[in-house]
This record gives sequence, structure tokens and C-alpha cells, in this order.
Amino acid sequence: MKKSVLLILLTLFLALGFAQNVQFNASGPSEVAQGNRFKVIYSINKDGRNFKGPDFKGFRVLSGPNSSSNTSIEYVNGKMSKRVSNSYTYFLQAKDAGKIHVRPASIRVDGKLYNSNSLTINVKKGSQTRPQSQSNQNKNSNSSTQAQSTKKGKDVFIKGEISNRNPYLGEQIILTYRIFTKVGIAQYEPQNGSTFPGFWVQDLVKKNQRAQQKTEYINGEEYISAELKRVALFPMKSGEIKIDPYRVKVIAQYRKKRSRSNSNDPFDSFFNDSFFNMGVENVELNVESKAFNVKVKPLPIKDKPADFTGAVGKYSLTSSIDRQELNANDAITLKYTISGKGNIPLLKLPKLNFHSDLEAFDPKITQNVKRNNSGISGKISFEYLIIPRSAGDFEIPALNFSYFDTSKKKYVTLTADAYPLVVKKATGQSTGISYSAVSQEDVKYIGSDIRHIRLLPFDVDKKGVFFFASPLFFTLIFAPIFLLIIVVILIKRWQKQHGNLDLMRNRKATKIARKRLKKAQEAFKNNNSIIFFDEVSMALWGYLSDKFTIPRSELSMETVNDRLQEKGVGEEPISKIILILENCEFARFAPSDKTENMEQTYKDAIAVISNIEQGLK
Repeated sequence: MKKSVLLILLTLFLALGFAQNVQFNASGPSEVAQGNRFKVIYSINKDGRNFKGPDFKGFRVLSGPNSSSNTSIEYVNGKMSKRVSNSYTYFLQAKDAGKIHVRPASIRVDGKLYNSNSLTINVKKGSQTRPQSQSNQNKNSNSSTQAQSTKKGKDVFIKGEISNRNPYLGEQIILTYRIFTKVGIAQYEPQNGSTFPGFWVQDLVKKNQRAQQKTEYINGEEYISAELKRVALFPMKSGEIKIDPYRVKVIAQYRKKRSRSNSNDPFDSFFNDSFFNMGVENVELNVESKAFNVKVKPLPIKDKPADFTGAVGKYSLTSSIDRQELNANDAITLKYTISGKGNIPLLKLPKLNFHSDLEAFDPKITQNVKRNNSGISGKISFEYLIIPRSAGDFEIPALNFSYFDTSKKKYVTLTADAYPLVVKKATGQSTGISYSAVSQEDVKYIGSDIRHIRLLPFDVDKKGVFFFASPLFFTLIFAPIFLLIIVVILIKRWQKQHGNLDLMRNRKATKIARKRLKKAQEAFKNNNSIIFFDEVSMALWGYLSDKFTIPRSELSMETVNDRLQEKGVGEEPISKIILILENCEFARFAPSDKTENMEQTYKDAIAVISNIEQGLK
């Protein structure tokens, strides 16, 4: 009887201890702007059932709850410990201004009900995009309203960052431009060139390198940021230099609602919900960064070395020679290497003064420059070819290389050692022989350069036979004229075909779409769903724009529907292509809860393009 009582008490104690360890918390921003999107996460450290979220009155629920779980098991000193983490995520949009109280969510763990903490979110007033009307003026007003919302709410903006606004003359500074966006970006195009007057410029980003994206929070708002441009600038003059704003034309993608039908069908009202009924409208925006004023300091005149050649940065100097004992007229190689960080490609060596009997040729310069996010670094080598023309003891003088160290703010002189040479008399050398300065590459064997007189037999023509006025003569005369006429006709036809841009885009639409879908297939094989749906969406939008001559800035579900109907495309392909685009957009904006099958989406995209091509023939 006592054992039974103890067992019951022990079970109750363990259950009480387990219950006390349950942690069910809600987290979200304390302040958002009206019209902005954000997320609220409910996390619990136990496995629960019957999760019930709040009604989120005052907010628009875009997606949720999106559940995820994580379980880890550890063995420490032979003992097993299990950790469980579950979360339920809502994607919301601030609708009403003011302080809004979010009630607790609830969940059951082992039959017991637990409530999370409540949240209070302060929604600040901001400019929202007006609802879409059904009038003919809707498209123009909607675009202008969204453009104004972008300027006020800063949905898309560019930020420039410069490492040093007060550098020395020739000092390396890093300039970076990054784009921040809260909406989708279909494409972007820089409007001003990559020239920076007053600077020597080196790009630090490889061409066609894909920009790395990351999530950042600015003033409590979530942005997607990507690096557009990164360059190393070297000031070439002192004084104040202005760096103009970096301007970019952006095609931003805004979600919008399709017009609701007046049907009383309950299923129709369900699928016309604000989350499922979001289309995408492309809006062209011109954004630019702020200008920079860089004040360049001149290099100090005091203590400036006489052999200074303009090197600024941090460097080291090494030298080498292949041999120091040789015969006259033999060649030796002398090499100086400068390594470090700074304006490597612009470095020069001071003039070397060699003995008059040492013939030195212009150096062979080799560069190994590295470009990364921290700037320009690497090494540069100067290789001299030297030929002693007489016997004797000589010396290659020591070399002094001076640069301005920006960290120490003073000049630094590096010295390469002198090299003594012992030159012996060449075999067969006699006095009175002079040598001209001829490069080793110019000394060649010419024993086979003489052409011999050609002797008989050789071809001769019969007497009285002339090439002039023969059939072959007239053929060779008029053949170039006919060829020229044919070439002109072909060129005119080519110019006519390629001058019609709409025709060229129409012809290449299918080819470009297939390239995009091939990239999507590679992303599918790599199980990269984000790139897959991006490529499928861009392939379909680009195909529709090129095939049916729709400007990119006017692409929308409505314009595509109208243009396909004008071209006589059936209702089934139209519905199919719109469904694929909506599935892609849903997967991009709610990646944690997507239900689309990538393989089926890929097959559907190929099939719908093929059906449209067959229908247009």
C-alpha cells in the first residue's frame, strides 16, 4: 500500500515538474507603419495540440498559421535528453492606425490548456495604396498612387556607403551601393555610368555575379537588401570632389486585387479572399542614392623622399638575381617584386643607374592583382634582362622604393640589397670588338634564309594564247559584281528583319523562355525552390511580354488576359498560365507554406507555352 502511494505521488510530482517547464511565448514588433507587412510568431518548447490563434482584429492576415517543428536528441554521459521546439507564424499587414491589443493564443499540452502572452502593437499612420476601382481610369491612378507610396513609405531605396570621406591623394577608398526593398523587384537597370571624375576606378564585383540577398531591419521594418555596385576609388587630385548620386530604374512588383464578381456563390467569395486574389502589377520607379562629397588631402611635402613615385598604401619589397658569376655577353635576370595593398597597377620603380658596361633592357612587368570586398591588393614584378659587355667586377646598386603609409601618415622607404657581379672574359673574345645593344630574342639563325634561284623545268604557255578577253577573264571581271549585288540584297533583308524590334522579340520569345525554364530545371535538381519559382515566373512574364508586344511596365493579369483573348487564345491556356503565375507568386511570398509541386509546375509551364505556340500557327 505504501509503495502504491509513493508511486502515485512520484507520478504527480513528475507531471507537475513537466507542466512547469512548458514555455509558450508570442513575439512580434512593437511598432509598425500602416500598410506594412510583418510577422507574429508563437513558439512553444513542447509538442501540443489544438493550437488556436487570436482573431488579429485591426490587421489583415496574409498567411498563417504556418507551423514548423524542430526536435534534437543529445547523449551526455550516457543520458539522453530531448529538446522540442514548435512555432506557428502569421504574416500580417497593418490595416488600422493606433495601439492594437492582440489577445493570447492557446494550445493544449498533455490535455492541459496553455495561453501565450498578449501583444500590443502601435500602428503609425502612413500612406496606403487605395483600393482598386473598376473604372477605366484605374490603371493610371493605381500606378501613380503606388509610386507616391514608394516615395513616402520608402518601399524601394538605394543607400551608398563610403569607407573614408577624407582620404589622402592616391589612398584607396571603398564605395558600395545597396538596394533595399519591401516589394518584389522584376529587374533593375543603372541609369548613369560607372565613371567617377577625379578618381581612378576599379570594380570589385565580377561581371554577371549574382547579388547576394539578405534580410535587414530598418526602424523596425523588414527589408530585403542586395549589393548593386562596389568599387575601389583612388583620388587623382586633391581638394573637394563630388560623387554624383547613383541612379537606377527599377521595375517593382506590387500586389493588387482583381475585381470581385457579384456572384452569391460561397466558394467564389472564398477564392476572392484578399490573400488568394492578389495579382502583381509592375510599376516603373526611378530611385537614386545620396551624393557624396570627398575631401582629398594632399600628400605632405615635408620629408618627401626624392625617389618617391606616387605609391600610397602598405607595401613590402623583395629582390632576386639568378646568378652573380658569369661570362661576358651572357645574360642575367634581376627581379624586384612589390607586394601589398593599394594602387598596385599604378606602381613604378625609381630609375636604376647601371654601369655603362652593363646593358639593361626595359623591364618586363607582371601584375597579380586581387579584387575582393576589402579592396585592391596583390603584387607587381619588374624583371630586368642585363648583359655584361666586358669582363670585370661590377655592382648592381641597391634600390630604394618609397611609399606613403596611410596608417602611419608618413613616408616609408624600403631598400633592396646591392648585388656584386663577377664577369669573366668570354671564350674567344678579342679586343677591338664592339657589341650593339641587340635583344636576345633578335639573335636568330639565318643559315636557311637565302632563297636559291629556281631552275627549269617550269610551266610555260603556248604562243598565241592570251588570258585577256578569254571566258575566264570575263568571268573573273563580272563575278565580283554579282556577288556584291547578292550581298547588298541579303544585308537589306537582314536590316529590315532586325529593324523591326517587335518582330525580333516575337521570334525569340520562345527561345528565351526555354533558357529560363532550363535554369528553373537546374534549380529543381538542386532543390532550390526560391530560384526555381523565380525563373519560372520570369520565363512566363518575359514570354508574354515579347510574344504579344506588351511593355514590361504594363504587364498584369488583366492585360495578359485581354491580349491573349484578342489573339484568339482559348480560355483553357489563359486560365492555366494565370494559375501558374499565381502559384509562383504564392510560393515566393509564403515560402514556408507552399503547396505547389515544382515538377508539376515545370511541366505545366512547358505545356502552356507549347499550346499557345500551336494555337497561334
